[in-house]
Amino acid sequence: MKNWWLIPLSIVVVLAVVTVIWAAVDPFPTPPQIKDSCFDAVAGTSIVDNYTCIGENEINVQIHSYPGRYELAQIDFEFFDSDGISQKKGNVTEDFPDINGEKVYSFSRDSLGIGGVEIQVSIRSGNSLKQCENQGIVLLKDC
Repeated sequence: MKNWWLIPLSIVVVLAVVTVIWAAVDPFPTPPQIKDSCFDAVAGTSIVDNYTCIGENEINVQIHSYPGRYELAQIDFEFFDSDGISQKKGNVTEDFPDINGEKVYSFSRDSLGIGGVEIQVSIRSGNSLKQCENQGIVLLKDC
């Protein structure tokens, strides 16, 4: 047993090689799943009633952003008449509310029959863009 130290040394070398190969194959931890992030984004982005209203020439929609594991890429707005028929669409791709902040977005009022608004958020996860499910329709009050 002259070379008894070769056995532990060979085990250490094999472990080092496996670690290097593993690091090359999966160098970074996997980001949160897009599905989970969509859940967070839908739960964390909501319409606030304070300044969400319809005026003579414009429609104002106030959005609140809560903390979560998501990065907003776009907010789509869809406006409905009293029968639930889509009348107008708009979107915002920048200037989102800060975390725990609110922002009011204004849209021109082209149609007289608008009575509700719904939002749909899209999130960014790495290089991917994912459109999340719609939120419920919020009725608009007069400004």
